[in-house]
Amino acid sequence: MRGNVRRMALAVGAVAALGAVAAAPAAAEEYGLQPGRQSASLSTTQAGAHPDVVVTLDLNRDARNVALLGTKQTGAALPPGLVGNPTIAATCSFDAINRIISGRADTDPCPREAAVGSIKLDVAYPGVRVALPQWTRRLYRLPTQADEPAAFGTTVLGYPVKMVAEGRSDGDYGLTVIAPRLPESVYLNRFEATFWGVPADHQGPGDLWDGILSSRGAKDYMYFGGPLAGAPRKAFMSNPSSCTGNPLSFDLMVQPWVRSQLYSETVQTPAVTGCDAVPFEPSIEVRPASSVAGAPSGYEVDIVVPQSDDADTLSTAHLKDATVVLPEGTAISPPVADGLQTCTDAQLGLDSRDREACPFASKIGTVTLDTPLLEEPLTGGIYQGTQQSSDPASGEMYRLFLTAAGSGVRIKLRGNISVNPATGQLTTTFVDNPQLPFSRLSLTFKGGDRAPLVNPHSCGEKTATAKLTAWSGAVRDVSSSFAIDQGCPTGLFAPSFTAGTLDPAAGAYSPFAISIGRADGEQDLDRLTFAFPLGVVGMISNVPLCGEAAANAGTCGEESRIGSLTVATGTGGAPLQLPGRLYLTDAYGGGAFGISIVVPAIAGPFDLGTVVVRGAIHVDRATAQITIASDPLPAIVGGVPLHMRAIDVRVDRPQFMFNATSCQRQVVGTNLTGTGGGTATPSHPYQAKGYDRLPYTARLKLTVGARGKTKLNRTTPLTALLTQPVGQTNSKSISVLLPRSINARLEALRNPCELEDYRAERCGRTGLIGDASAITPVLREPLRGNVYLVRNPARRLPDIMVALRGQVAIDVTGIVRVAAGTFQLGTRFNTIPDVPLTRFRMTFRAGRGALLGTAQNLCAKQSRTAAARIGFRSQARGLTRVFQRLSTRGCGAQAAKATANASAKAKAKAKAQARASARAIAGGR
Repeated sequence: MRGNVRRMALAVGAVAALGAVAAAPAAAEEYGLQPGRQSASLSTTQAGAHPDVVVTLDLNRDARNVALLGTKQTGAALPPGLVGNPTIAATCSFDAINRIISGRADTDPCPREAAVGSIKLDVAYPGVRVALPQWTRRLYRLPTQADEPAAFGTTVLGYPVKMVAEGRSDGDYGLTVIAPRLPESVYLNRFEATFWGVPADHQGPGDLWDGILSSRGAKDYMYFGGPLAGAPRKAFMSNPSSCTGNPLSFDLMVQPWVRSQLYSETVQTPAVTGCDAVPFEPSIEVRPASSVAGAPSGYEVDIVVPQSDDADTLSTAHLKDATVVLPEGTAISPPVADGLQTCTDAQLGLDSRDREACPFASKIGTVTLDTPLLEEPLTGGIYQGTQQSSDPASGEMYRLFLTAAGSGVRIKLRGNISVNPATGQLTTTFVDNPQLPFSRLSLTFKGGDRAPLVNPHSCGEKTATAKLTAWSGAVRDVSSSFAIDQGCPTGLFAPSFTAGTLDPAAGAYSPFAISIGRADGEQDLDRLTFAFPLGVVGMISNVPLCGEAAANAGTCGEESRIGSLTVATGTGGAPLQLPGRLYLTDAYGGGAFGISIVVPAIAGPFDLGTVVVRGAIHVDRATAQITIASDPLPAIVGGVPLHMRAIDVRVDRPQFMFNATSCQRQVVGTNLTGTGGGTATPSHPYQAKGYDRLPYTARLKLTVGARGKTKLNRTTPLTALLTQPVGQTNSKSISVLLPRSINARLEALRNPCELEDYRAERCGRTGLIGDASAITPVLREPLRGNVYLVRNPARRLPDIMVALRGQVAIDVTGIVRVAAGTFQLGTRFNTIPDVPLTRFRMTFRAGRGALLGTAQNLCAKQSRTAAARIGFRSQARGLTRVFQRLSTRGCGAQAAKATANASAKAKAKAKAQARASARAIAGGR
């Protein structure tokens, strides 16, 4: 219950024409209420009972017992919860009241059933300046105007007087009864108003006289106060149902005609008791408009509180707090945020009698409130309140405003929705509701694709529960069940998938796009894995990598951004579109690199935070194929189940992604996992175009020998240097057969590293035969590593394995063959990745464990003119064979002079052969 000062302010506000403040009690010679002479009483203090309510106002008077000024209006602000139900009474027109005044009626022109109370007057005429005898008048229920909750009529010295009951919509929702315009020519000394708890007990004949004078004498109908025979005993007034132990306060006020000042006083009656006897048997009904599983749906939520006007029954306790828990699965639907606005507390105007100013786009439903106090129900809207927290469980992230108005009453309520952040289950709470009776409160949430609520995704009986607390302290746990039995999930998981570069020109830069779609009713997406076609890679060297902390927090800089994405969330025909960004990061999840997918969850007016999903970028050691594997996708954000319908990714950083140079028909592969355990592996075809127009001018230079490593039967080093300009088709395979002057050493071939040790990088010096390095424009730093002989169970001879390490790990495999008799070493590298290499160097070492030895003196004329047979195969062309002379090192000056004459002819021949080879390579023959 509000304090007296607050309650008096409410009474003042109910009289909009005044705008004055309450005055202190006046002295005897001043106009005002006599201090200590005002009173209010209830015939019973039983909570929910039906008392006669008596309010007395006694004004200051002069020595002749006459009021000092004429009173314009009187009023009384009743305590919250003390209410009257005028609908139980008949009505009497104001015209009939005038007929009583004029004495033109021989019988009562107003139905006895219209009387709801009485007034007792002590008045004087200012000209006479003497007090007149007191008498009592009936108080009739009048028909109401559109803005009046209730109206009552009576007479004062031949003048009709109207009294209006108003709801304090700007405060505690108690009732204020005002007589706004008393006769100006009548001075009011004392005013006593009585509202009957059970009008039928007072509407019949009795000892009270209404004081109307007539030349034909008093009429029978002028006496009243007893029971009305045959009238149903219905309750008009009802006590509050809240037993706080505090007295009930009545704020009484008067205002003279000649002043705008209000004069007021607060009086009290004993507290009501016996709340445990007050009935309270509410129920709840929850009904979705659709019974389709997982579909957006309108919802109706009704709180029913049975009311009774039986005078022999205590009134139902008023609802104080309501907490409604919808079934798990009935959740906020993401598409509702599309176009949604919110209403601020200021726009709601909770403590204002004015109509709410909430934006139309914030309205998500309608309200209907049936109350026994009014002939027509109150109607209004459900509005989405502004977000005041980022914690969905707080009740301040999602808020509801309810408004209902009609017949001069305006109710505004503010509710909170607490959302389970793990399940999305909704709990809505409204506390300290008005102490007003209602029989049914109906909330209807809008339907359609942008409905605020979505049905559970599983079929079966769903149960909503509610905890309803009365002002009496009674608590009732109630429930309501409904069936979801259409569109039941089948457990299918068959998402759609398309992917590829927007411009498939071989070797050219192009954005890469990926689209995944899922139908309603299928399992939600959980994990995503994409396998790019061979040769489709990104220019990592052009992108500063985002660090781990920033990648996890979703705060990577724009310099690390490689693309964008759009996520469509929610069910129905209009899912919510959320834009996001894609960043390249340091190594993550066992991959060579990582990605950070950042989606700011700004859903209409709601900020649900930033969603960050990490992914690992793996590079296949044998093929350099790129595979991206995501972490689990979020199923719920900010308490809102996402139910992702589509994910569209575009890697569109300029000069980042580029096409393969291979002519091979390939696919973009996926491995998608659903939340129900389903898997799907859709793919999309891919083939680069125009690969046959790319040039290919790879060069391989072989250098053999070193000081002291050229004589017969010595181990000798050999270096192979492959070079190629950028912008060409890449090499696919290269084979080399060394000349007879060099042979393979059986000792090395017999002591390779085991394959499992190589894969685990445990070879150490076992099988170690050299080292290698590679430079590619794709990476920022060169790759370097050792060269091993590795036993391959699939072949008789060991393989040559080049372990290139750096930002990525790449294994280049050479298949070894040794010519019978001559032991010439041949190697075919036939799985070279479709990645640009501007420089590749591999050196076979001399010394212990060396792979190569001299079968001739390398400085001899015959050896120095020997050539290796080399086969080049590009990603887009056939095999090209060339003969390549070896460059020999370690030969002295004498040997060089001995071969100078012979080499002139050989050089000319070699140049011609080189030109022919170049033409063959360029032509792809």
